[in-house]
Amino acid sequence: MAAKTDAPELTLDANSQTGFFKWFKSLDQDPKLLRFFDRKGFYSCHGENALFVARTFYRTTAVVKYLGAAGGGAGGGAGTPPPGAAGLPSVTLNRQLFEGALRDLLLEGGQHSVELWDGYGAHWKVAKSASPGRLSAFEDELFRGGEAADAPLVAAVALGYSEGQRTVGAAFLDPGNRRLGACQFVDDEHFCSLEALLVQLGAREVVIQKPADGEKSDKGGGGGGAPGAAGAGADARRLADVLDRVGAMGSERPRALFAAKHLEQDLGKLLKSETIEQHRDVLERPQACAALSALLAFTELTADAAALGKHTLALHDPGRFMRLDAAAQRALHVFPARGDANGTFSLYGLMCRARTAMGKRRLKVWLKQPLVNAADIAARLDVVEALAGDATLRDGVRDALRGMPDIERLTRKLEAGRISLSELCQLYRASSALPRLEDALRCHEGPAAALLAERFASPLAAAHDDEHLSKFEMLLEASIDLDRVPEEYVISASYDPKLQALREQKDAVEDDIQAIATAVAKDLGLVLDKTIKLEWHKAANTRTRCLRITQKEEKAVRSRLQA
Repeated sequence: MAAKTDAPELTLDANSQTGFFKWFKSLDQDPKLLRFFDRKGFYSCHGENALFVARTFYRTTAVVKYLGAAGGGAGGGAGTPPPGAAGLPSVTLNRQLFEGALRDLLLEGGQHSVELWDGYGAHWKVAKSASPGRLSAFEDELFRGGEAADAPLVAAVALGYSEGQRTVGAAFLDPGNRRLGACQFVDDEHFCSLEALLVQLGAREVVIQKPADGEKSDKGGGGGGAPGAAGAGADARRLADVLDRVGAMGSERPRALFAAKHLEQDLGKLLKSETIEQHRDVLERPQACAALSALLAFTELTADAAALGKHTLALHDPGRFMRLDAAAQRALHVFPARGDANGTFSLYGLMCRARTAMGKRRLKVWLKQPLVNAADIAARLDVVEALAGDATLRDGVRDALRGMPDIERLTRKLEAGRISLSELCQLYRASSALPRLEDALRCHEGPAAALLAERFASPLAAAHDDEHLSKFEMLLEASIDLDRVPEEYVISASYDPKLQALREQKDAVEDDIQAIATAVAKDLGLVLDKTIKLEWHKAANTRTRCLRITQKEEKAVRSRLQA
């Protein structure tokens, strides 16, 4: 990330510095955790985190201040602490740099978790937390003005031994599709099958069991991986190597989290109408159950009311897809590397012509999980052949998808009750485009016409009938003033008499503003809406009206005002 030099000023009196210093030193330190503190208008971080932020994002330690350092004053000195002082290293970030740091830490780097603290003095509490596999708390900051290019997927791994064989249980959560998966398999001492599975899934974060003290201190090789402390310690080190190769962050959790005592009860809350008995193929695999229990505890799904009764569970079959480890994926240049000068240096860069963020994510999944079943491959290629051979179909689909928002992300926010009016209008626009997409698919008259109708057009028609999305559109048309979009997003004045009164007051003020703009244009000898324009100005989360003149007229207007 490019260096930023305009660090906000953190001004604290001596008592506040001392109190915060003592409180901060009482916190547990984790090298993988970065704590940011909300200072109402900007953010700060302290200790080793501050030095890391300064070197990584500012590219200089000159911005580091030392709170509580002797003779440091309110700022506490910069660069290095004064001789004999032991101040607390501190760095401040404006909102733009804070959001850029979040994207780099959680999306690009993927080896840190983040906490945002709220409070004052020595009284602070965690307001938000996120890690590479759990991004929902910071979705607004991470994807402001953009779309999620990749779906964050978190997995859990449980290791065990059965009849002298190393057994691996794995579970994963796909939050975009509300899908849980689990599997269990025998693996070798280098975890080759596990590595291939994590590459297939594209896991960003993996929950693993925290080693016991005896396993941590073990330095031996472990040989073939005996089930004792030596073997467990060797397995833990090899597992860490696998996570490093696939680029996933390992999150250690205590052994108790992997206990499957309450698993059936938790699944009963999370799954749709299915009964637990339908999933005996998963529940009969002890290591898969241990991994699934740890996954549910780590993601805290059962505590999210919006997630209850929304998920599906399936036994995952890694054999459905071609087996690729991390080295093979890099050697084949499947995805862009950080140092690539051109996006077309990778297979993904060459193939990606997707209109939407959802299409880009789907292509990534297909490249991570190449099919091996001939029937599945043929069905997919039939659709590709229809699109490649029919320019009218292809153009119709692309036009219908133009401007389509990230529906998966917006529907998650809708379920969680955190969606804004502007985002609801984006969903309205997406819903309105579905009939055009259906028509484009039904216009195809080639050999794949029946396949396109069955797989795509008919489900779209069912989703947009009078009982589903059409009803959603009618609700929005009745409740939101669509005539004022995109200038502003407001509830329709006809929805409530009080809103109608406020609407009349706003219209009166708008008339006054328009009259003032006309008078100003006349005084300056300019033409309203041509050489002088009445516009909205956005700053610090507020919108105000302003008059803007063209650069060509600026000198004449300035001289007229001075006269």
